[in-house]
Amino acid sequence: MRPFRWGSAGHAFASSLPTSAGLPVASPSAVLFLPGTGHADFLSESPLWSLCLPGTSPQLLPALQCFQCQRFNASGVCETGKSVCQAKRYQQCFLRKVYKDDILSYGYQGCTSVCFPMTIFNKDVALEEKCCSDSTFCNKF
Repeated sequence: MRPFRWGSAGHAFASSLPTSAGLPVASPSAVLFLPGTGHADFLSESPLWSLCLPGTSPQLLPALQCFQCQRFNASGVCETGKSVCQAKRYQQCFLRKVYKDDILSYGYQGCTSVCFPMTIFNKDVALEEKCCSDSTFCNKF
């Protein structure tokens, strides 16, 4: 059996599947390894993932939900596209703010597969990007 690492919410992710399993090798975050059982399962894009560890009853873990807004103004009020998105596999929540002369001009938020927490400066304009997946609606403005 190959080593595994613990992920968020007590999940253990296999670093690779045993070659004797006869299953295709998947990326580490796509395989759920149940410690002590020698059993691995692929995570689905279902809104609820079922998790049952030895000696426990099944638990339902809600999928990550994020605030979504195509554009919010300097006051933080969503002007277009206000809704909620559900992060799919490999996605997280993001919040991007654009500043001009150190004053918030506008921003947007939602679900994304690619996010890099950073602040970029270009003359008098700054773009701040925050990424999160630790709790539902973690990208609140």
